[in-house]
Amino acid sequence: MNVSAGHLEQAEIRYARAPDGVRIAFFAVGHGPPLLMLPILPMSHLEIEWQFEQFRDFMLRLAAGHTLIRYDSRGLGVSDRDPPDHSLESHLLDVLAVLDELGIESSDVFAPSYAGPIGMAFAARHPDRVNRLILWCTHPNYGSVAERLAADRVAQRAALFNLVQVDPSLAIQTYIHHAIDWFPGVDASELSRLALQTISPERFFPQLDIYAAFDATEDLASIRAPTLVLHPADFQGSDVAVARALADSIPGSRLVLTRGTSAVPFLEDADAFLHPLDEFLGRPPPSSATVDHSDPVSGWDVEARWPLIGRERELGIIRSSVASAVRGSGAVCLVGGAPGTGKSRLLEEAAAIGKEAGALVAVADNEGAHFAPAMWCWTQVAREIDTHALGSEQLRAARAILSRLLPGYAPGSGQSPDAVDSNTSQFLLLDSTHAYLRAAAADRPLVIILDDIHQADDSSLAMLAHLAHHISGLRIAVFAAVEQSEATSSPSLRRTLVQLTRQPAVRRTTLGNFDLPALGDLMTGVVGQPLEPETLEQIYEDTGGNPFFAIELGRQWRRQGRSTAPGPLPESVKGIVLERLADLSPETLALLEQAAVIGREFDLSLLRIMPRSPHDADLLAAIEQAERIGIVRDSPGKQGSYEFANALTRNTV
Repeated sequence: MNVSAGHLEQAEIRYARAPDGVRIAFFAVGHGPPLLMLPILPMSHLEIEWQFEQFRDFMLRLAAGHTLIRYDSRGLGVSDRDPPDHSLESHLLDVLAVLDELGIESSDVFAPSYAGPIGMAFAARHPDRVNRLILWCTHPNYGSVAERLAADRVAQRAALFNLVQVDPSLAIQTYIHHAIDWFPGVDASELSRLALQTISPERFFPQLDIYAAFDATEDLASIRAPTLVLHPADFQGSDVAVARALADSIPGSRLVLTRGTSAVPFLEDADAFLHPLDEFLGRPPPSSATVDHSDPVSGWDVEARWPLIGRERELGIIRSSVASAVRGSGAVCLVGGAPGTGKSRLLEEAAAIGKEAGALVAVADNEGAHFAPAMWCWTQVAREIDTHALGSEQLRAARAILSRLLPGYAPGSGQSPDAVDSNTSQFLLLDSTHAYLRAAAADRPLVIILDDIHQADDSSLAMLAHLAHHISGLRIAVFAAVEQSEATSSPSLRRTLVQLTRQPAVRRTTLGNFDLPALGDLMTGVVGQPLEPETLEQIYEDTGGNPFFAIELGRQWRRQGRSTAPGPLPESVKGIVLERLADLSPETLALLEQAAVIGREFDLSLLRIMPRSPHDADLLAAIEQAERIGIVRDSPGKQGSYEFANALTRNTV
């Protein structure tokens, strides 16, 4: 049946009345078969969620081809705040009240987080009302989560509840940070506002205890609706084993582990959640006409991947490496370059080429991996392989061995991290990982994507070198992005790169900045028309041909309506430059500040006579440090003269 609903531009809040008289607020958006979204408990406030741009965009994306129904849980948001009953059974009656108010006989149901037991119990006890069930980052009872929490998480949780007695509002904000983390591009204040408006601060944690007490364990075997269990593989608040046990307990259910660390599906890569959901619901990904994120001008979607202009040679290396792996002759390809030159973008293309060739693609992101357990890079790879690979006898045997050695791979794995430091245990770990990867690639070629390996731990780097040494006869292609500079290079990274260059199966390419013609092609796509020569030259001067910097300037210009030249430095660009400057010594920073006053180009003779100029030896040492990380470079044809790599860097300094 099709259900008439509010227009996508607005969400009209209506009310259903539960049998005990409690009013339940809800809205419906979109057109098509109904999809009921339960609250992401313990947060629920329809008005605040709709004002939260990322949350609203996520709900509209869910509504593609469907009527999305979203309601506030009793006691929360704009539903009645003081209900007489908070039991699991009362929540099931609320779901029935909303569906009955809309005249919906049966619906797909999406149950995230602490609302999971509500969705499970509803599907089991009202099988005629549920067509399909989607479970996200949830559990049948919270006890199964708590018993697997790491000791530090338990201690943090205890400290948090002590804070409740002192400052409930601060405790709520800390809980949100502790439970789901903040991510680039997410306004932390929006999440805090949602949590603080959901319910009074004094009631937030008692209500959380109520949700934690819900138990649908006995209902699992009675669920007859097709069920998809989705779980972020790296979420620290609930072990993957909980999701596996949940999927095993629901007849015929399917488990998909997604990339990510957050319990809120739209905070990181929403597509990692939405793509398997689309497949499960049997709907194609929505067209741009369904949810339009593009600027109101011609040109590329500003959120789309930019095309690989001028990277034909690198694409040839990727295609050759994948073809070699398919034939049974493995390859490793190192992609180097400065920030913003497109290393990660090239790895995306490598993944796409691997999929086109029929390979299983496993991706690991090492950003922020400094605090992760040993072998974190390969733990991510193994988890992703487990999600998609067929369970051959050889692979199951290799997995059983690896699960006892690889930290964080499975419950109880890596029990003796100190032993990994010994030569014997280190070799066993590397050899077991190698055997696992070999087994995974036995039936289907394997493409491994490793981003930001300059941030990887020592054991992960050792594994990369070990695999490169033994890859020649395997159906495996590895593509690894590395930023090489004084700021990012560790002794382990330098040693690994030397080892890799000695291996015949290793290929290496370095991405540079665009020249003026290539930059012109790029900017034509970004802004939707060719730029005037003087404007293009100004952007080239400002960015030095750095693709990311240029795209950010182009996006800013589009938002300004192209009426003027690009304005102030975009925060996204400024952040990258500041991150690189943070690794310079105070003396070098002071010198660069003086150089920036002189201009884009500066001469050592001028620096020597400026106030507080260091002695010659210190001055040259500071210049060399800035040169090593790509902040400055020699001015062509001018002895003793230097220039900033681009005008944006000079402006930031």
